[in-house]
Amino acid sequence: MSKQLDQLTDVFISDEVLLMCHNLALLTEKEEVAALLIGQKIIHENGITVSVTALSIPPRGEIKKDRVEIMSEDLVNAMEDAKHFSRVKGANLNVIGWYHSHPHITVWPSNVDLQTQLNLQNMDSCFIGIICSSYNTDTTTMMKENENSMLSS
Repeated sequence: MSKQLDQLTDVFISDEVLLMCHNLALLTEKEEVAALLIGQKIIHENGITVSVTALSIPPRGEIKKDRVEIMSEDLVNAMEDAKHFSRVKGANLNVIGWYHSHPHITVWPSNVDLQTQLNLQNMDSCFIGIICSSYNTDTTTMMKENENSMLSS
């Protein structure tokens, strides 16, 4: 079976971006943080690879500590950052995803997260979302979630 050429097949995140995401999540244990992911889509014969090489960190706009919002002005500013990084790195970079933290809860997206992802994916079907849960200490959560999803399948 052949893969569709417009299908996202791989995601690569540079070590620097992973470290920045982790450090950003550790900045505060009390509220969510967010960033926009900058990089490029690489189209190849098997589909599309997204490569993340930089971050744009917007100011926190949402009042609630358990919510982050990506506003349209955040996207515009991130696009400007992508232009800057394009000049610096000599590559055609764009905003290709978003990242946010869930400090003390699981990595599973909330309804708000899913709606945000849907809205952002309307711009580009390969727009990715990443959630980091740095302070969640329940090591059985993933097992429970996986067992529940298997049972409901």
